[in-house]
Amino acid sequence: MGRGGRSGRRGPGGPSLRPAPPLAPMDFTAVDLRVGTVVEAVAEGDALHLTIDLGGVHREATTHVTENYGPDDVRGTQVVVVANGPEPVVLAAVSPSQGAVLLRPDRPVADGTQVV
Repeated sequence: MGRGGRSGRRGPGGPSLRPAPPLAPMDFTAVDLRVGTVVEAVAEGDALHLTIDLGGVHREATTHVTENYGPDDVRGTQVVVVANGPEPVVLAAVSPSQGAVLLRPDRPVADGTQVV
């Protein structure tokens, strides 16, 4: 997950859950969430470098989920990404007890499918 993907500050009990300012409806629609399949995964220190198929377009992303996943765990699986940034951001739920857990569809969908 990209560095900006963590919510709140880390305190003694983990991340705080301070509410973020509300989004206007137009703000949310500016985020292009897509499902893609990880076609390649390489461990690089404490991160995984992924190549993700977003429906015929391959994009590269780096995500810090190595506490729960290795390259073989994610290769061939689908993930949810923010697709309209300079580098896709792979989404994960982050908790103090479980670390970063990738957000994935529970059933296969076509690569490039929009998440709404």
